[in-house]
Amino acid sequence: MPTKPQAKAKVVKSSTNKKDEPVFVAATTAKPDLSTKRVKSAEPVSSPPAPPRNNISRKDIVMRVATKIGLSIMVADIAVSATFEAMKNALLRGERIELRNFGVFEIKPRKAGLGRNPKTGEEVVLMKGRGKTVKFKMGKELKE
Repeated sequence: MPTKPQAKAKVVKSSTNKKDEPVFVAATTAKPDLSTKRVKSAEPVSSPPAPPRNNISRKDIVMRVATKIGLSIMVADIAVSATFEAMKNALLRGERIELRNFGVFEIKPRKAGLGRNPKTGEEVVLMKGRGKTVKFKMGKELKE
């Protein structure tokens, strides 16, 4: 393999330091070798496509409210927090939340059912009313 010519360096006086001594910097005069050929692979290399994002977080809601109404993010965060807090308190009091064209939230007791003891594998009857759960019924516009 033939050897490439080495880049020549020349010394250039650039400045002086605090002690008034000259500071020298080496500068190369040779141009970089750009003649190297790249080997292309049979298939182009690319990153895998990002999976579709089906979840929306509280932060996403805050950002959307802020941009839609033209509020600062801090003010939008306070508004979203207050909305969620009011909804949570209403559900804890047993109230039904009805949002027209969106849906209805309500608290209902859990149904009776069968469970299984993980240690023994024995079936266990789960009693009705053993806690509560939030139920959501979609409005007409979400169904379409």
